[in-house]
Amino acid sequence: DMALYLPNSLVKARYLGRETFDYLVFVEVERFDGALDGNITLTGWWYVINKNGNIITTQRIDIEQPTGSTYESLVQTDSNIVNTLARQISIFLSKGV
Repeated sequence: DMALYLPNSLVKARYLGRETFDYLVFVEVERFDGALDGNITLTGWWYVINKNGNIITTQRIDIEQPTGSTYESLVQTDSNIVNTLARQISIFLSKGV
């Protein structure tokens, strides 16, 4: 989702290769759950680290959204929450860390 918000940047998952990046984003999830006819909650932290290994920022994640009564709505809400997180991180990165 971050690639949608940062169209002029190369956004991709980091694998165990020797590839280098200007910035790395790490997401530490404490909780990502929910229930039908309730809320879905995502809590945790995200970090941006530069290519020198220095932490540029640490931000708390606390997103909660209501879901409907179907599994389709549950999955859609999950997707919306991930998109919301991607947008938050992208806004920070687009300011020119």
